[in-house]
Amino acid sequence: MSLVSSFIILFLFATSGAAQTLPLEQLLKQQSQGLPSGSDLQSLENILSEQGFETNPPNDTSTRRAKDPVIPNEQNVEALNQRLAKEEAQKLLQKGQAMSSDLFLGQSKAQSLSMVETYYKVLTGETLKVFGTGKAARSNNISARSPDGLLFFNTLGSDYLLAPGDVIAISIRGLSNTDEETVIDGEGKIVLSGMLPVNASGRSIADLQSDIKQILEVDDASASVYVSLSAARLVSVQITGAVGTPGTIAVPAYTPVSRILPLAGDILPQGSSRNINLFQNGERQVVDLYQSLLGLDASVDTLVANNARLHVGDQGGTVAVAGFVGRPGIFELAPGQTEISTQELFGFANIRLMAPGTKLDLLRFNDQGVPASEPIAFGKDQMIQAGQALQVQFVQTRSQTDIKVYGAVEKPFSVNAVSETSIAELLRNGAALRPDVYMDFALIAGNQSEIGADRAINLNNALKFPDRFLIQPGETLIILDLNQYQTLLNQSLTEPGGRITQLLISAEPGEVFLDGKRVAFVAINEVQRIKDIFDNQLSIPQDISYDFALLFDPKKAEQKPRAFSFSDSLKANSNYGLRNAERLQLFTAAFLRQVKLPKLENYSPAQTFQYENEPEAELARIEKSTLGGTGLADGQGLGLGRKLDMSAEVDLAARFIAASHPAVTFVDGKQYSFLPPDIDFSTTWFAQEVTRSGDVYPLYAEISTRSQDGYSFSSRAYGLGALVGSETVFVTEESMKLDFFTHSFVERFVLKNERFSTSENQDQSHVALHASSRFVSGAVRQPGRYPIANHVTLDLLLRVAGGTLPLADLKNVILRTYVVKADGALDLQRSKTIDLTSLDPASIRLSGEYDIRIPALMNNAFSGVVTLDGQVQFPGKYTFGRDETLHDVIERAGGLTEVAYPLGAIMIRRSLKAEQTRANLTLARQVEQSVLSLSQNASAEQSQQIPAVLALANQLRTLSGAGRQIVNAALKNRENPVFLEDGDTLFIPKRPSHVSVIGSVYNEVSAIYAPFKTPRDYISEAGGTSKIADSKNVYMVLPNGQSEPIGEIDSANVIIPPGAVLIVPPRVDKLSPLGISRVVSDILSNIATSLLAINAVR
Repeated sequence: MSLVSSFIILFLFATSGAAQTLPLEQLLKQQSQGLPSGSDLQSLENILSEQGFETNPPNDTSTRRAKDPVIPNEQNVEALNQRLAKEEAQKLLQKGQAMSSDLFLGQSKAQSLSMVETYYKVLTGETLKVFGTGKAARSNNISARSPDGLLFFNTLGSDYLLAPGDVIAISIRGLSNTDEETVIDGEGKIVLSGMLPVNASGRSIADLQSDIKQILEVDDASASVYVSLSAARLVSVQITGAVGTPGTIAVPAYTPVSRILPLAGDILPQGSSRNINLFQNGERQVVDLYQSLLGLDASVDTLVANNARLHVGDQGGTVAVAGFVGRPGIFELAPGQTEISTQELFGFANIRLMAPGTKLDLLRFNDQGVPASEPIAFGKDQMIQAGQALQVQFVQTRSQTDIKVYGAVEKPFSVNAVSETSIAELLRNGAALRPDVYMDFALIAGNQSEIGADRAINLNNALKFPDRFLIQPGETLIILDLNQYQTLLNQSLTEPGGRITQLLISAEPGEVFLDGKRVAFVAINEVQRIKDIFDNQLSIPQDISYDFALLFDPKKAEQKPRAFSFSDSLKANSNYGLRNAERLQLFTAAFLRQVKLPKLENYSPAQTFQYENEPEAELARIEKSTLGGTGLADGQGLGLGRKLDMSAEVDLAARFIAASHPAVTFVDGKQYSFLPPDIDFSTTWFAQEVTRSGDVYPLYAEISTRSQDGYSFSSRAYGLGALVGSETVFVTEESMKLDFFTHSFVERFVLKNERFSTSENQDQSHVALHASSRFVSGAVRQPGRYPIANHVTLDLLLRVAGGTLPLADLKNVILRTYVVKADGALDLQRSKTIDLTSLDPASIRLSGEYDIRIPALMNNAFSGVVTLDGQVQFPGKYTFGRDETLHDVIERAGGLTEVAYPLGAIMIRRSLKAEQTRANLTLARQVEQSVLSLSQNASAEQSQQIPAVLALANQLRTLSGAGRQIVNAALKNRENPVFLEDGDTLFIPKRPSHVSVIGSVYNEVSAIYAPFKTPRDYISEAGGTSKIADSKNVYMVLPNGQSEPIGEIDSANVIIPPGAVLIVPPRVDKLSPLGISRVVSDILSNIATSLLAINAVR
């Protein structure tokens, strides 16, 4: 049963159970809804958070950690802003608020992040605003508009100096009561009822009140006066620099700077709140609003006068505070300041409450631009540099003596303990567990004060060996059900995740992968034998590769994955073990046949493990968006983290296979399996399969190994017996290639010499098969060429060839040996006859260049000798019996070569020569007699045709018979066999490159062959037809001597093979009463046949 199948069966037998007491009842909702979506584990995360549970962060810096976020540069900031704006727009739309088109397009300034805000978002993971700018300034009490749009301030006293435009409220009490409101005119005076104008410009409110009272006391000693400013005059202020809407505005006199800036669109995030230049009354003053905003010194918020100018400068150095603080944000340093103390920064961020256990981290970018964090001791003042950030995390604490149990239990519970407790006792020997619990894996969160206390356990072992599995006071036991366990298997341990994922990383369990996909976690205490894992926890798939597995530790990036024999690890005395955080990679045979390995000529272990965290760099052809990213996954902090990208995991497995430099076996040129280096080949499952099946050709295998220079390979041929024999030990090496071939493959491409199709890979090893082959012919069941690695016994060679036939003449076996000349050609050295009835063929060892021929006993009916020449594998003279055909002998000669041209086969038979010569003389005499009888009474037109016919007859008279018989050596026609006669000669030519043209043309030629040429093209190369040519009865003689009519010289769809002869006969239509047309055709055909034979031999 496969690993995956076993998990599916466990899932089918898991029961959902009844709903339990909250808060764990939500964990049961998806158990009957198929495979888990992740919410089960997420619910457990939430429960742990509500109970104040916090896992320990990894203490060892080498431990696998969450992937660092990517830092956006200036070019992608705008894209990031647009994405954030769209997300915010979508949220507001869902709340029912109308959004403008600008917001959907990402153009809303309110939703955009500035460069500095983006910088700190990447560094801290939080969206922070710049303190003292934009809306953040208003929220910090910089300004507020009244409903009627006017600004009112209560900061003006009696020392306010009046000027034209001020509105004065005057109340008079005495003999008469008056309440008036008047405006100081352009001359600086006010006019009251019953009084002369009073000068008010330049006077304070108190002075004006005293002046009016003195005037009234002249007539009314009891008079009293109260003067107040009803509305201040407007003054002109020009605002420039980093504000939303620079320009000139009118504001009430003596308005403070902080309350003017919002009227100009607020300070932009890139503007400064601490470097504002105020020009008025001929002086320049630098305004730092932080003193006013933070309530430290309100006097620095200067009041503006008429015709004042404000310039908001560019932002200076900044720091940030994020996390559990009263005022998170980005804070600007004072001009000229490059660092700030943590105590001063605490005041900026309104940190008033800091509970014990609060975690302080200093965040910064390292030299590679990757965010890094350093812990800061609580209560210690430290300087924070510009560009850095302080992160405050409130860590909930838990009881140091309570042992808590969560997850797949009937009800979560805690037990107060003062000493270590047996897990079996804690779980009441399993009675506290739910029916759907997963027993092979659980997690323990150790005490925060102890390094490495987080660990994984096997509940089956914990219940079986209660004294060996203990839990300490203050630790938490997390028990998973099957759904949660399967969800956890799909989580990436190199991506940010929630508390359980981080706990899993800290616990450092072993991991088991099948074909690149994680199928199990293994609870390990230092080391566990692989045999024990598969005896107790996991089952072995039927198609598993027993010859190849990998072990590697992601924490040790400097080490390559270690390849080993999986079957060796399952032996009783095996010491192969899986350690904490190590990965065991198993593979099915089908996976190893199909996996494509990357080229790792310059392999670096660190590069491979970096690839695990950053697969995009190596998998550019595949989109790996789920492995990339710039931050946490959905559900930050408590989220489960990203799921594994299985296609990327498979590619990663291929990379690790390549990194281990395995030996690779090929069968018939196709990748078949992998073997670890430094293993005895005869002990492998592959070797046992090869020897047991009998399908693999035993006389030749090619082994290629990397040369010492590391850049080239050297190859050597071996017989199968040299690799698996009991007398020899053959050990694999790194990057070794082992090529094996099946009997059918050798039969197709060596014995039968078939051509490779475009889908079949013909590499150097296939060429070597032909180069190392030896020929066995005659009375064997499968005559032909057989590749042989080195030396072989005659007995084994004959057995591979199928054995001898019953009619084999074993007393006259012919062994011919050859020497290799300097040009590579073989030269016959000697021929020896061996009597196998008196010698044991197993004692005859063959080596070097040779061939074997087993003669056949033909019932003592020896028929003759035939000569094979030209493009056959082994030309020479061959005896044949009465029942043997031409094709039988060709097969005995090894068949045709690759360059043979069977259509041009020339078979010469001696018995036909005399017969053809007599036929030529008879035909010539018939033509001459017919023409001479007509010549005395011939017409003028007939007289013109007679000389050409007589010339042909004379040529035919001198032409001796070639003795050629028409055959087609390419067709194995058993229905029309070609039987042989003694003395027959067969010549197989190479493919010719010409087409001959004869007859009534101006110049008989052999033209260059081209597949697109027509009869007209070839005849044109012969100078065209003569005046006496019969252009309507052109015909062709094929290379084998067979005639084919063409007809018109311009006939289409005529296939003219190379080596053919085109014949243009003379026009003899006026001699038709004599039957001359047929005679002329016969003459020209005989001439063409002789021409073909002569050209082929040449």
